[in-house]
Amino acid sequence: MIVTVRDLENNLYDAAAITALIAGVCSIAKSKKTLVLQFTNAVPEQASVLNILSGRDIRENSIRDLYNFQDDGLDAILLRAETADLSKEHYNDTVTKLLTKENMFDVFRPTAKSSLLDMTKPELLKAVITHARDIYEYIFLMLPSDSRQLLKMAKEIADENIVIVPQGKYAGEVKTDSTVSLIVKEYEPDSKFDLSGMRKRYKVRKLYTVPHNVGFKDAVITENLLDFILTNRKTIRDDDNYMLTASISDLLSRFVSADTPSEDEEAAFTTKSEQERRTAESPTVLPESAVQEVMTVRKGLFRKKKNNQIMIDLPADKERSLNDGT
Repeated sequence: MIVTVRDLENNLYDAAAITALIAGVCSIAKSKKTLVLQFTNAVPEQASVLNILSGRDIRENSIRDLYNFQDDGLDAILLRAETADLSKEHYNDTVTKLLTKENMFDVFRPTAKSSLLDMTKPELLKAVITHARDIYEYIFLMLPSDSRQLLKMAKEIADENIVIVPQGKYAGEVKTDSTVSLIVKEYEPDSKFDLSGMRKRYKVRKLYTVPHNVGFKDAVITENLLDFILTNRKTIRDDDNYMLTASISDLLSRFVSADTPSEDEEAAFTTKSEQERRTAESPTVLPESAVQEVMTVRKGLFRKKKNNQIMIDLPADKERSLNDGT
């Protein structure tokens, strides 16, 4: 399924943040193989879906294979589309993999070109999307609102279209049909601009929301939204972030089946940086000769005997007790 996301006011920063949130919940909470493409011209780092999701890890080089060379991202896959039929290997070579399970949550780095349509044709963009359908269950396209050509191309192939609007101020007319959903960003339920009035203004029966949430906003600013989504994929009603995740799930229920990940699938929800950290922290395997069992007698009325294991032949500062839980 292909889902477009755009901000009606063409606020690319907000569009990138909400695209990242919706796609992340689709992958992690709904356990769907998900791809994100950003069809905008070159944007500042803070308006990049990839950076909002995992920019902190990129800066810290936690994702080791990222940016080692520039033969990846949207520009790279478009070059391949010009010369050959695209295959799964082409996508695996050019996407950024955010989770350990193959194709569970992949994002294309946005173009570095000042004008996307000057360096490629809409037909090539459509080819990239069409071939991706064979690999991913859900493909999210972030679009600018000021490009009629891109909007027309996306409309021809999209199954769902999400339009982001502000609360209160009327942002303009939206041509709605059965595929269009309006979502109110930074929603405050106590505002005098309630959903009932906004539905009448935009002439829609239902409005979805992204509630104002400090944790979400902080994660976007610090560019670690992926960790925020992973942490909050199973919230309860009393949780501070419950309304945010419930609202996004409500939107996704329009077009995503209600499957939930099994216990085995939980292993997929590990970031590449987390996997590397666990590898680095793996315990050292010691030879059997380094462990010796001794018996101790606890003082007191019952003089209880207890077996302990200690490490020997180690420097004093590294000697440690391996007794059963104490």
